[in-house]
Amino acid sequence: SNSRTPRQKRKALAHCKKQLFKAKRHSDFVAIIDGSSQDFKMAYAIHIYKTTHTNGKLKLTHMHTISEHIPTFGDSFLAETHAMMEAIKWITSNTPTESKTTILSDSQSTMLSMNSTSQHAEPQKFTGIMGSRSKITWIPGHCGFHPHNQADENAKESMMDSPWSLKDQITNWKKNPTHYNKLNINVELQVALRILKK
Repeated sequence: SNSRTPRQKRKALAHCKKQLFKAKRHSDFVAIIDGSSQDFKMAYAIHIYKTTHTNGKLKLTHMHTISEHIPTFGDSFLAETHAMMEAIKWITSNTPTESKTTILSDSQSTMLSMNSTSQHAEPQKFTGIMGSRSKITWIPGHCGFHPHNQADENAKESMMDSPWSLKDQITNWKKNPTHYNKLNINVELQVALRILKK
């Protein structure tokens, strides 16, 4: 968080770099995600990278960016959960079934909510929940880690550009008042995880 001391920030940044290095070594694709919320508007961003070997060195080549506002009101937890869900959907639709992907996220609450048996697990150890094909790894946010900063900036830009209004939200609630609550978002996420494990 922004309240870290300089020493804590350096340690957090080192942890991010370590997790990115491990992701490059063990994955064919890396997804760095972030969700953002302000005044109940929400947006998310996903950066997809492919691991490549150039002159004997591992590199991450940027493949694709998804950055969209979310057409409903909510908080940062919902925004981060939506980012996770959309990343999983993209992976299942656009990467070979034999490939491996690591998703890097700074949302501890979203990661822990994805598996009720892991409520007390340390987020940095919360990996491998998506079977042998993919895993989710926690990284600290707001510590100067450039790839995650880019996703954060993209999400904020999409959120500020959102045309969504309170009038739209009220119309949505009247049509389907239960669809956009936290429980249903988590149910949708669990469904996406089950699809990925198949």
